[in-house]
Amino acid sequence: MPDASVRHVHQNKMREFVASSGSVNVISEGEKEFGDVESTPLIEDSFCQEIKSITSSDLSATKRNELEIVLKEFEPLFSRPVQPVAIGEHVIEILPNVTRQKPHSYSVPMSYRKEVDRQVKELLDLDLIEPSNADATYSIVCVAKKYTSIRMCIDYRALNAVTKGPNYPMKDTQELIFTAGMAQWL
Repeated sequence: MPDASVRHVHQNKMREFVASSGSVNVISEGEKEFGDVESTPLIEDSFCQEIKSITSSDLSATKRNELEIVLKEFEPLFSRPVQPVAIGEHVIEILPNVTRQKPHSYSVPMSYRKEVDRQVKELLDLDLIEPSNADATYSIVCVAKKYTSIRMCIDYRALNAVTKGPNYPMKDTQELIFTAGMAQWL
């Protein structure tokens, strides 16, 4: 300061300005409120070579050869980028006479913003998401994974609360699990 006075500035005021990129919350691994969290497939460059380099010192020569044969046989499964599935258009039916409330939005923690932006760009590049001008938005939720990485998810609980359920009968979940458990092949 010019007058030799001391001014204390909080560390949040001293960081680089980054434009807001939506909203986010963080879920720890033990959190049960959100249920099962699935991850979005990522593009893996030269996946087979990475597997070979990782396993080269861990496997015997015969096991390494077996792995290389399997990787070579199924290489298209590992090396192809994720593609959107063309199965028709999905329609979400809202319950009649229900007013949707605006979901609570969370601010994006500074430590996650670059990773959230990277994941959004990757999903756009893969054509798995597209820009939208919808009147309702839902929060980005970052799930902390092992080794300090994050999984970006969307909190659709507010939408699910006003969504019309399926019109077809669904089998009992427990029965489906028992049936799958007894199967030799899935």
